[in-house]
Amino acid sequence: MVTEHARLSSALTVAVINLARRPERLAAFDSRWRRAGHGVPYTVHTAVDTGDAAGCLASHLQVLSSYTTPVLVLEDDACFAPEFDPFVEPPHDWAVAWLGGQHRIAPIPVNDRWVRPRYLVRTHAYVARHPGVIAAWLYAANPPRIDPFLAALPVQQYALKTFTVGQTAGVSDIDGRVRVTEEFWNQPFMSWPRHKNPTGR
Repeated sequence: MVTEHARLSSALTVAVINLARRPERLAAFDSRWRRAGHGVPYTVHTAVDTGDAAGCLASHLQVLSSYTTPVLVLEDDACFAPEFDPFVEPPHDWAVAWLGGQHRIAPIPVNDRWVRPRYLVRTHAYVARHPGVIAAWLYAANPPRIDPFLAALPVQQYALKTFTVGQTAGVSDIDGRVRVTEEFWNQPFMSWPRHKNPTGR
């Protein structure tokens, strides 16, 4: 019997989003990936450079529209925990599997490894099973930005209970905020804030 893990392993593509004017970020990502990426090659996609959330959305749509088989989408500030495994095995009905992110509302527990996101932001690390379908959903929804709307699409989505992909220190190309240390956004269940979900879900 071929497992879902085996199917994902054999078909997975890795796509990295990088601004052409930020080659130093890509070089730093490459160094981190060489240490953590299990020898898997990746394809660089040049980001749409508008300097705001619209460019980020357009960049992700461009990537998702480029593939028909499972793709791990990474932004160039992604960093990796020692436990990182690009060939994770999500529950059998998955459409999107989040390896990194930030919960703004406590997720719904599924098992000892996975949760269901209810309001999740940050799009630095996720796997889309049928990326073209996800792109079509986003085009139809026409959201103002990629997050939290990607994680709110009405498809089966799961997130690792403990994220293995974080964001490294640096300056955001979207809003200019400075992150002084790498951050994996992992919090104990009881400490997740209960903010209102702007997507209405």
